[in-house]
Amino acid sequence: MTSRQIIMLLCLMITSISPLAAAEVLREFSAQQMAKVGDVSMPGAINVSAGRIRVETRVHGVSEIVILKPEKTHACVLMPAQKEFMRLPPRELELVLVSVFGKAATPQFEASEVKAGQKTDKYRIDSPAGLLYLWTESGTGKPLRLQSANKRIRLEWRQLKAGSQADALFEKPADYRNFMEQDSRTAPG
Repeated sequence: MTSRQIIMLLCLMITSISPLAAAEVLREFSAQQMAKVGDVSMPGAINVSAGRIRVETRVHGVSEIVILKPEKTHACVLMPAQKEFMRLPPRELELVLVSVFGKAATPQFEASEVKAGQKTDKYRIDSPAGLLYLWTESGTGKPLRLQSANKRIRLEWRQLKAGSQADALFEKPADYRNFMEQDSRTAPG
């Protein structure tokens, strides 16, 4: 699985929690994120604000940022090391866009559990990414962990801070070049 496929899969999983927006913390928050896909661990961060999602991840030593916004028909992938961006077209994002802006899966409460000494609520989510489980902090609804049923993919959030997020986080920097245009200018022939 390529770095980009891993990041898009993580975005798809993250968007599956969007129906929990009834919990105030899920509308506007930031957190440190640790994702694990198989044996690959990926530190990063997540910002959520007004339906917009920004996921920053480091995979195989490379940092990438994916920005999803409800008013756009594409995702914007930022590559900070190269100061480049790439728009992923709808065919590559069909599942993500449906999950975020279309028929979102509805989390179903399963049980209250104690995880690592903390009271949690466990939800089952039948999503386009497959069967997922979400654990939130009891009483506050703060997301703690999202995991695939087969336990191959897991995201954990720490240092979660509820509150508004800067609009600039959801925009591509003005000095970034379009990756696709750069390739066509430098390609031979």
